[in-house]
Amino acid sequence: MRHLHALLTKRAHLILPQRQSSSGDKGVVAIARETINLWERRAPLSPAQVGILVKSGIKVIVQPSNRRAYREAQYRYYGAHIQEDLSDANLIIGVKKPLQD
Repeated sequence: MRHLHALLTKRAHLILPQRQSSSGDKGVVAIARETINLWERRAPLSPAQVGILVKSGIKVIVQPSNRRAYREAQYRYYGAHIQEDLSDANLIIGVKKPLQD
């Protein structure tokens, strides 16, 4: 996942190590729901950026949120999976730092 930024800005051809999971996936990226500020509407990736990842073979999970600037249907259109459980993700991204347990 070293070159995630490069892929999203279309500067790289391959973003992940050559090793793939047993299921053939190149990896799983998850977008977490923002929980720090109730007013937070930003998202770390746009639906179009999610589409770039999906086309390159990366599974993208989006945690549901009714506050995010983009609708879940937009992410789904570009191939994201909408679900609460992010435990399959190799990388979880968000706008703010996660709450500490």
